[in-house]
Amino acid sequence: MVAGERRRYNVSMSEQDQNRQRIVREAAGLMGHRELAGRMGVSMADVSSWIDGTAFVPDVILVQLSEILVSWSGKQKFK
Repeated sequence: MVAGERRRYNVSMSEQDQNRQRIVREAAGLMGHRELAGRMGVSMADVSSWIDGTAFVPDVILVQLSEILVSWSGKQKFK
């Protein structure tokens, strides 16, 4: 299934796919779409397609995202 086909054919996302989508969405909410895309070396369109469910979030992206979040969180000052 290529980007956009899931929505075009009205195919439901599995719970695992929904969790992948949520992880990317929440990471983008924390640091912003632009910063997330820059740190991942992908376009903002890629990030948006993962968030809106028109593209599958691959395992390699989840691993990269976890490393980015660990690094990013270590630099934040939490109250």
